[in-house]
Amino acid sequence: MAFVSARRSAVMVRIRRCSNSSRSAGSSTRAATKTKTILVLAAAASGLGAASAFGLGASSSPLIGRALAAAATTSSSVAGGGGEGERRTVTTMTAKPSNVFVAGATGRLGKRVVRELLLDGMEVTAAVRPDSLPKANTLFADKAFMPEGLSSKLEVVGVDPESEFELSKAMEKSQSVVCALGASESEPFNVKGPYQVDGKLSQKLVLAAKETPSVKHFILVTALGTGKFGWPASALNLFWGILSWKRKTEKALIDSGIPYTIIRRAPGGMEKPGDDFEQTHNVRVASKDTLFGGVVSRLQVAKLAAAAVVAPDSSTNKVMEVVAEDLAPKKTYSDLVESARDDQPDETWKNKLSPDQYYVLRMGGTEPSFTSPLNKEKREGVFVCAGCGQELYDSSTKYNSGTGWPSFFAPVSEEAVRVVREGGLFPRREVRCSNCDGHLGHVFPDGPKPTGLRYCMNGVAMGFKPKEDMAERETA
Repeated sequence: MAFVSARRSAVMVRIRRCSNSSRSAGSSTRAATKTKTILVLAAAASGLGAASAFGLGASSSPLIGRALAAAATTSSSVAGGGGEGERRTVTTMTAKPSNVFVAGATGRLGKRVVRELLLDGMEVTAAVRPDSLPKANTLFADKAFMPEGLSSKLEVVGVDPESEFELSKAMEKSQSVVCALGASESEPFNVKGPYQVDGKLSQKLVLAAKETPSVKHFILVTALGTGKFGWPASALNLFWGILSWKRKTEKALIDSGIPYTIIRRAPGGMEKPGDDFEQTHNVRVASKDTLFGGVVSRLQVAKLAAAAVVAPDSSTNKVMEVVAEDLAPKKTYSDLVESARDDQPDETWKNKLSPDQYYVLRMGGTEPSFTSPLNKEKREGVFVCAGCGQELYDSSTKYNSGTGWPSFFAPVSEEAVRVVREGGLFPRREVRCSNCDGHLGHVFPDGPKPTGLRYCMNGVAMGFKPKEDMAERETA
């Protein structure tokens, strides 16, 4: 395995050359390995190490183009579901791991993940293509980026990312794996990029982790929209099918049996926000298949990933969707991980809601205008969430906006709903139930006094409790 010398003047990297040509299908026999040692010099005064993972770039924004049918055909053996063999049974870790394997560590997200893990006291093993070692050394020799002294716990391993055998050998002392791989945003017209990186290589990493007994936790960074259809997923999938490949990798991880944490970051939102974005925008974490758009910085995603690694008992088997908003309350990253809901089958919602309610509340759809009976509701009472029953709007704030959807100028309280700033070409402010996180509608700055706001709601996402019914229950 790789090792870092105690001397700060140099980093010793031992690269495994693992041959698996003699392994037959289904065989557990491992061939002999060839090794060689490469000395990567670092500045003596810097005290910094070298790290990289494949040199493929961080988890990136969607690329422009149309998904290739040929790529889907050639990848049938890659994304067949849960990978080869039986589902692995793994006991969930309850303590912080001692060593973390990071794939994608030379990327813009990955290098931040490495730094945050080191700052949290972890030993980090970074997988690197052999020819990327000089680049890795330069990357982590920046004193402004990497605090002095962290290199003592940083290891680099040369490995072929297409070899499950070499990957497994490289991570054999790691308890956690972080995959920050993503098609390079510097190659927007590489039509096979998402298939190769977000699909093939990421899934090989999952299969390698499945075959490595020491690995007890796998953290995968993907993107919002992987579990959705329609806008914006349909548009983003025109970009060489990137969300489709990410979704298949998510499925491969879940089916592998390894305790997992999937972090879906805002698609297309990681290019512009810098590391100072967290000074004005706080992270919000939602349950799976909830968010549609937004922005978040790479540093914020990296800190969330590191928090998930540090607390496996709180983060395993969760799908966390993450954005950063100026209106979100400030929370620690450990609290965000703790508060995220466990990844459970969505059958509960499907059984509880009608198809139309499920489409709007859980999938973020929009009902046709002038179709809801609540649009004409004029009785005194309270409008409630159809998903959980939480009170949302008093009838005294309802007015006829002429849009064909029930409209209000204020909720019953600021705590009743959550306003989310959406991203995309035409950004809007989405309104969600603060209790069950169900999608309700949007708010616009063209309403009547005293607020000047128009809360334009989907009627199917709400119920109505007449005042007389509430009075009868209170006296009963």
